[in-house]
Amino acid sequence: MGGGEDRGALVVEGAQEASAPASSARPAPLRRVLLIDDEPTLLKAYRRMLNPLLDVAVAGGGVEALELLRSPPGFDLVLCDLMMADLDGPAIYDAVCVSAPHMAPRFVFCTGGAFSPRAKAFVARVDNLFLEKPVSRDRILEVVEEIVLRTQGAAST
Repeated sequence: MGGGEDRGALVVEGAQEASAPASSARPAPLRRVLLIDDEPTLLKAYRRMLNPLLDVAVAGGGVEALELLRSPPGFDLVLCDLMMADLDGPAIYDAVCVSAPHMAPRFVFCTGGAFSPRAKAFVARVDNLFLEKPVSRDRILEVVEEIVLRTQGAAST
C-alpha cells in the first residue's frame, strides 16, 4: 500500500536529516558519580548496575574518598554512606564544605538505618537528601538528574 511506502520514505528522510550534522554533534557526556561506602560487596553491586549508564568511581572509605574529591575533573553526584569506620559521611561532608564548597549540594547520603548521636545531629543540620540502603538503580539515576538540574540552576543564578 502507498501509505506504508510514504512512512518509510519519511523515516529515511528524518534519519538523513538527523545524521547530517552528526559530525559536529557529540553524545551527552556520562554523569560522573562517586560512590563512597565501606561495604565492598555493595560498592561492587552499585558499580556493576550503574557503570554502563554513568561514569562511576568508588571509594572504600572516607580517606580514599577525600583523595578522589581533590582530583579533577570532579563529580556530578557523590553518594556517600553515612556511617563508616575510618571517616564517616559527616566528616567527609564537613571537609568538602571547607575545601570545595560547590560540591556540598552534590552529596546524597545513604544509610542502613543505624544512627549514632553524631549522625542524628548531622541529619538534622544539613538539607541534603538521605536514602535508605539498598538504593535501586532507577532511584540513583533519578537523584543524579535531580542534583545535576539543581546545581546547574544554582550555578546560573
